[in-house]
Amino acid sequence: MEYLGKNPRILWIYTQLIQGYTLSRIELAKKYGVSEKSIHRDMEDLQKFFSEYETKYSLQYDKKNKTYTAQCTEDDRLSAKEIVPVLKTVFESGTMLPERMFHILQRVAKLASSEQDRKMVQKFLEQEEECYQAPLYQRTVGEMLCQAEEAVWRKQWVKIRYCRKEESDEIETIVLPQAVIMREKRFFLAAQTYEGTKHNSVSLYRLDRISFMEDAFPAQPRQILNQKQLRQKIVSLTAGDEYEISFLYHGDSLKLIEEKLPHAIYTPQPDGWQVTVRVYGKGIGAWLRSMGKKVSNITATKVSELP
Repeated sequence: MEYLGKNPRILWIYTQLIQGYTLSRIELAKKYGVSEKSIHRDMEDLQKFFSEYETKYSLQYDKKNKTYTAQCTEDDRLSAKEIVPVLKTVFESGTMLPERMFHILQRVAKLASSEQDRKMVQKFLEQEEECYQAPLYQRTVGEMLCQAEEAVWRKQWVKIRYCRKEESDEIETIVLPQAVIMREKRFFLAAQTYEGTKHNSVSLYRLDRISFMEDAFPAQPRQILNQKQLRQKIVSLTAGDEYEISFLYHGDSLKLIEEKLPHAIYTPQPDGWQVTVRVYGKGIGAWLRSMGKKVSNITATKVSELP
């Protein structure tokens, strides 16, 4: 790499090119007070560098406009139509503190495949920043999520300290982390409680109120729940014991039920559908009552009491 030397000009050009910028040979010559031939030699050196060390890039020259671009031969760049939906989802979640989030998203914007796309993503970020409503908690989401996800991966019963309400005393308890979920713009740890034989009980702990202490003891294979099914079964912010819910649905379409309870079982009936579903907690009761006359014959039985 001796041909790169310690020339700050060529290092700046290199940085701009790999970030997707298009550079004009004429403007570069004016910027640095050198001839266009000097810029041309810089580009020849960069082309050698790409061919030997940065093989995923190749230098492209537009003779008509006298401009240079670094074309990435590997598909690690994204278009604006790929980046914007992801960023919009992050903004709408309302879960990240702004002082850290916008710094991260600015770096994501640099992954845009072209200068035009990058400008579009930048305008989108500026617009969303003005409207963003930050969460009330003060801990960074990265710290919270990494600790919680690691606790899930380890498959260990762990000891935690947990504050149920603001300014209340912390409670020390042992739980088995099963999944991290998001409800109403907050992150929760779904965990089994260690209360004797109550293995069907799942509680939700707000991540911003948890302090992880130490591992207690390994979990048994049968105690590890299926994460996908667990997420589908949690329909309340408090969770609780596992129940089997059965009801008769009289609506015109099952679409509403399928969206709310994707793991439910449906059986056609003369006046509707018989729906059976297993959920954690009693939070589904309020939703079923809100359905009015579309739902009837509701029964709820603890799974632990089923024959």
